[in-house]
Amino acid sequence: PSPAEAAVVADLLAESADGALDDACSYVAGKVQIIAGRSQNMDVLNELRDLVAGYIDCEAVTIFLANPAQDRLEAWASTGLQWQEGLPVHHRCYGAHTDTGSPTARVWRNREILLMVNGQETPHTPSSWETTVDPNRDNILLAPLVNVTVGDDGEERAQAIGVIR
Repeated sequence: PSPAEAAVVADLLAESADGALDDACSYVAGKVQIIAGRSQNMDVLNELRDLVAGYIDCEAVTIFLANPAQDRLEAWASTGLQWQEGLPVHHRCYGAHTDTGSPTARVWRNREILLMVNGQETPHTPSSWETTVDPNRDNILLAPLVNVTVGDDGEERAQAIGVIR
């Protein structure tokens, strides 16, 4: 195909993938509300982890949540998170302003979904990764967990409270 035809096909594929991802995220969001309504403890995060892993058919999932000060993301539930060897325990997190090259921190800051094909999105050396069975499946989807509230003025406010990777 010509470059113009290839561009049209690429746009159509991107729109299809975006629509499918929106549908999947809407379904999972609804299920999350049901799960959250049933439980008030760590089981909620483990159920959410398993729901995402099963519905999206991925090999690994980690849920990072913001700490109370909202200045770092900490891993709360994972199927097999690995940290860089020798990384001190107190550095096993993502800082809101210190990890500027980290895709995980960027998704949290910008509240935008990121798909990294073959893990080649950034030259950043990851401080953590998920253990997978198939080394050829290295596509990484990162989505922010957002809490939307309505203020006294009626305005909606969105705050990223975590990231699912």
